[in-house]
Amino acid sequence: MIEKRCPGGKPTNHSLFINCGGEETTIDGNHYDSDNETSQFNVSRKGNWAYSNSGGFLSTSVNSSEYIRRVKCGISVAQAPLYEKARLSPTSLKYYGFCLRKGSYNVTLHFAEIVYAEDEDLSSSMKRIFDVYIQGERQLTDFNIQDSARGPNKNIAITNLTANVTNDSVLEIHLYWTGKGSPADSPQFNGPLISAIAVTPEFPIEDDKGLSPAHISLITVASIVFAGLLLLALAWAMGCFGKEELHEINVGLEKPVTLKQLKDATRKFSKEMEIGHGSFGIVYRAEVQPKYNVAVKRFFTNSIEGINKLKSEFYNTLQKLKHENLVRLFDVYVGKGMHLLIYEYMENRSLQDVLFGESNGRITLDWKDRYKICLGIASGLKYLHDELPKGPRFKMVHRGIKPSNILLDGNLNAKISDFGNSVLYAEDYQENQFKVMKEEASHGYMAPEYLMFGAISCKYDVYGYGVVILEIVCGRRNAGQKLNQEQLDFLVEEVVLAESEGRLHEMVDKNLLVYDETEAMKILKLAVKCTNISASFRPTMSEVVSVLKGEKTIDDIWKACLHPDSLPKLFQIST
Repeated sequence: MIEKRCPGGKPTNHSLFINCGGEETTIDGNHYDSDNETSQFNVSRKGNWAYSNSGGFLSTSVNSSEYIRRVKCGISVAQAPLYEKARLSPTSLKYYGFCLRKGSYNVTLHFAEIVYAEDEDLSSSMKRIFDVYIQGERQLTDFNIQDSARGPNKNIAITNLTANVTNDSVLEIHLYWTGKGSPADSPQFNGPLISAIAVTPEFPIEDDKGLSPAHISLITVASIVFAGLLLLALAWAMGCFGKEELHEINVGLEKPVTLKQLKDATRKFSKEMEIGHGSFGIVYRAEVQPKYNVAVKRFFTNSIEGINKLKSEFYNTLQKLKHENLVRLFDVYVGKGMHLLIYEYMENRSLQDVLFGESNGRITLDWKDRYKICLGIASGLKYLHDELPKGPRFKMVHRGIKPSNILLDGNLNAKISDFGNSVLYAEDYQENQFKVMKEEASHGYMAPEYLMFGAISCKYDVYGYGVVILEIVCGRRNAGQKLNQEQLDFLVEEVVLAESEGRLHEMVDKNLLVYDETEAMKILKLAVKCTNISASFRPTMSEVVSVLKGEKTIDDIWKACLHPDSLPKLFQIST
């Protein structure tokens, strides 16, 4: 809550009317202030209210026009001026009323869905869902404008809200997107949207009389001064003055570096230092010392789930994971407007780059390298599934096993990275204990049971692993376009057919002039088992490692898969 000194030391306001996103207007005798600024924070001209946004649109400008949205077609109601425009926030939108008299107030919030405004959007997944807090207490949960108004471009006023203003004379109205709703390509447009705010007292008003021109001038000057001070306070709160620049961050060296040094090492997150994109942000190379680099992931400001994970114990758990086939996490930084992951830098970038991408032939994987990578990935997954420091009953499902998340060090050792979608659970989990967003899964590497039912177990990772090792041996992407451009063909299906027809050897990458045929057939047959449509018939990662190390045969683990006790425990994903 923002604190404020009222002009003259006494609160004088007893109402508040804001036309969010729109111009000044008078409705039913009440004068609504204009609210058409496009900055992330602003104080009204009279100094009696302010707003603050958090999150960001995909814009290079600090002042984004995306904050103000205009109706696509008219809304035919007497209060139409309140609904012609609205204020949109990517994540969090707060309005503050200042110098309000102590007492109980009625709060009316006006809404109209003017962004997802086509009728067909109602039958699709284009939905806006957010919560509303007043004075820190949640008043509306999972509020959906379309459902409440019974359609897009229809207005609704929520009038049954109350607020108690105490001695601090401040009212806070907070609209917050929790990550629910539409899986649109531009998720920053899913955030809270509001058309107008009306705050009226539930107590009798006694007018202040006898104010002299001198008093009025004094109050006016004090309001202007306060507005300037509040702008400075909000700028400070949003990190504009870098008060945490000296925060120390571990980078895997004997001595930590400061946040400023880390930012300088990325050249202030310049485009030329970008080395990849993760689930929730952009990854940069940071040269913290000559010839010593770390990777720094900077989270998108509207990545609510990723940032919330940063603030939880989840990344504390990740920092304790130590395995030669997992990328080592050095530190986590959670600050005002900046959220960072600092981890091990991999010289040869990702398996995706080497197999299909940007290495431009700089790195060529021979058979020995490919086999080592297959074993390395399997060993890392075995650790996550069966060997966590928390104990054998705890398991971690990575949920993102794909070539772009397999990084290669200077010796082409494979290391699993990007744990943003990972789920940690105990075998004796409770139903619905975990909630993650279904659309985050990686297409082409997604287990069928998750696609159909939202069910997850360690066998989800086994499926993704099977697809990846197919791509390693075959030198092709799983999903590729057919020549007629009408439909996708899938490597998984082609390999299953080749095995049934006894021509599995034809699937080996034609660029491999020399390879161990026995090992190649072993991996291809393992891949077929790992990508079985039924989770219960897939091997565990421990069994996969034992086959790759020559400790067991594929027939041995296939018999184990057929045993009734091999059925994995699944839990449902709540969307």
